[in-house]
Amino acid sequence: MINKVIRIIEQEVAEYYAKRLNEPMFLAVGYYKDYDCISFSRNLPLEIKFEEKARDTYNLALEVSYNGKPSGLTSTRAKKWVHIVPIDKERMSCYEFDVEALREVTRNFQTFWGGDGKKSEMKLLPLNEAEKIATKRFEFSIDWSAYQPYWE
Repeated sequence: MINKVIRIIEQEVAEYYAKRLNEPMFLAVGYYKDYDCISFSRNLPLEIKFEEKARDTYNLALEVSYNGKPSGLTSTRAKKWVHIVPIDKERMSCYEFDVEALREVTRNFQTFWGGDGKKSEMKLLPLNEAEKIATKRFEFSIDWSAYQPYWE
């Protein structure tokens, strides 16, 4: 179920950028390590992350390796990183970062291990710092009742 929810959230982000750029956005279907979404003009590849725990920890967890191999922030080819933190069940708060700037800011941050079997190496970015370095902040709401018939 969580994968379906994340997919809907990714679609909402893609819609936001399609309206902002006035061009279609395309989401990768299946595993694709370079980015999660890209504009029709191919000028804006996005990495999209949803993190429910950030609401309680006040940190964004940025994966930099998995199982000893570069992943997440270190391997993405996206230009922008969009990190989504739920405010409540319907409202989402989004932080947009320039990927290169985010890499630079977190370069010397302490590393933590977590995720599946603690195989993910991560850097924790405090939300108060994220607010300072985000290139854009935006919110959107999801009407989950519109999706309810498909889940029954």
